[in-house]
Amino acid sequence: MPNTDAVKAYIVQLPNSEGFEGMAPSIQDKQVFKARELLKGHFLPAVNPNLSERAVALQVLHQIDGDAEEYSKLKEHGVQSYSVKDVSVSFQEGAQASLSIEAVQIIERLNPSLVRRGRVGRLV
Repeated sequence: MPNTDAVKAYIVQLPNSEGFEGMAPSIQDKQVFKARELLKGHFLPAVNPNLSERAVALQVLHQIDGDAEEYSKLKEHGVQSYSVKDVSVSFQEGAQASLSIEAVQIIERLNPSLVRRGRVGRLV
């Protein structure tokens, strides 16, 4: 499990991290904690899924980007579609809607047993 300092050090190296760097250290810690818990919660069948600094860092930046656009607040409250004047937006349903696709892919590569694969069978 990556620690908060390692994740913060990774984020600083990434482009578009200015929003994170501008936050107070206590808020940064909370963002990292939220990202780590969100990813762990998504992969709940695993007792302790392997998370990398990169996956958590990408999730943090995804959260901050969503918060800046105000869409994450709507999704958190279960809004499925939203329209203002001539513009309408529809949101993906389910828990994965708030996750960074890149972070999920990284974690699935680190934890191949968590990936749900379809089975091929025969109906007789």
